[in-house]
Order: sequence, then structure tokens, then C-alpha cells
Amino acid sequence: MKTTNRNRASNPIRDFIKVSGVKVLTAGAFEKIENGYLIVTLPVQLELHGFKNQVPRYMQIPKHYVFDGASIPKILQHFLGKKDSPEFLLAACVHDFLYWNFDMDRRMADETFYHLLRASGVSNWKAATFYLGVRSFGAFFKS
Repeated sequence: MKTTNRNRASNPIRDFIKVSGVKVLTAGAFEKIENGYLIVTLPVQLELHGFKNQVPRYMQIPKHYVFDGASIPKILQHFLGKKDSPEFLLAACVHDFLYWNFDMDRRMADETFYHLLRASGVSNWKAATFYLGVRSFGAFFKS
């Protein structure tokens, strides 16, 4: 007989792992600061899968990490949304952190970004547009 825990609420951000290779352990919290930047007020913890040695890697984005939100040109913000829209924050924070502070292939960082957007409720067409943007222009920002 199969039993389930009905008291545990499903969290789509925390529960997706099979497709993306990422499991969000804690989604963190973010706060706006000056000049359009955001700061992590509760750490983000992730479990990353899909590496060649098949061993998951754990990553934590610390409290006080500063990022600029989703990089959306002003002219497109009317169609795609504001750079600090709540549904973009986790994906943008993780993507920026992966680009600047984590030893990861850029394509894997971009795919993680796409899957976090989808798990956050962003429509497929919008997440795909963001993905094409980071694939096309992200190399200009990755050192």
C-alpha cells in the first residue's frame, strides 16, 4: 500500500529536479536597495546535478549578495516585465551568481536560469525569450 504525506505542501520551485538538474533547498529572500540593485536577505541554497562525476554539488548564495535583477532592456520591459519582478528574482540571482562566482559551464548556468524561471511560474514563451537573450548576450558579461 502506497502512503503519501498529505500535510506537506507541494512547492513547485523546490520540487523540480528531473528536467533541470537543480533542486532549490531554500529559495532565499530579496530586498531592493539603491540604484536598482537587490540584496539577498535570506541565503539561497541549491543542489546541482548533471556533472560528469555524477556527484551533486551544493551551492549557497550568501546573505548580502548584491545583484541587478533580470537584465531586461528598458524598451522590452513593457512586454517582458520589470527587472525586479518577483517571478524573476530567484532565477536572476542564481544566474548572476553562477556567472561570477561558481565554476560552471555558461550553457549550464543559462539552462538553470530557464528552468528556475519556469518553476517560478514564468510562461514558456517568456522564459524562452530570456534564455535566448542570455545565450546570445551573456558571453559579453561572463569574464
